[in-house]
Amino acid sequence: MEEKEILSSITETLIDKPAYTVTVQIKEPKTLPKRSLVDKLLRRPVAVQELERSFVINPCVVGNMYRIAGRAVRLPDTILNGSMSESMIPVINDHLADVVYIVAAGIQNSKREPDAELIEFINDNFEAEDLYNTLLPILENLGMQSFLNSIALAKGTVKILQPNASPLDGRESIASHTQDWEVR
Repeated sequence: MEEKEILSSITETLIDKPAYTVTVQIKEPKTLPKRSLVDKLLRRPVAVQELERSFVINPCVVGNMYRIAGRAVRLPDTILNGSMSESMIPVINDHLADVVYIVAAGIQNSKREPDAELIEFINDNFEAEDLYNTLLPILENLGMQSFLNSIALAKGTVKILQPNASPLDGRESIASHTQDWEVR
């Protein structure tokens, strides 16, 4: 990134420029109680039943970055690659709690843990497509593409450095280099 792009993204984070908005249909709207006579006499406003809820995802604050990154490490490397059916459906089965936590933390975007009510709302009302469409902007706000690429690189490096030899079969032993040498 150039210096101007970095300064621009810092400014957008400081002024809380919205990055993404997601609107979710509420599956089971709560029934509203009937207005009482007192409410009618005092002309209190009529409560409107909530049928959908919108969430604005802002650039992530630093304290929340660490929280989300700690959970994102548990996700597979392929989550940002490919389509929803290729990457998200298998992840939902294996890592649903982590995905819901990351989405809740990204929506709340504060230094505190995500509210239990928000996590419950996500579990009750978000579909797989909603989770996918919300997770991607949250991870992109963090620069998680680079982060996940570095995890994939680190995992590959571990595999390269880990030999396939075992001391039990004699292919790797402490003094294996002395066995091939001839005494002159």
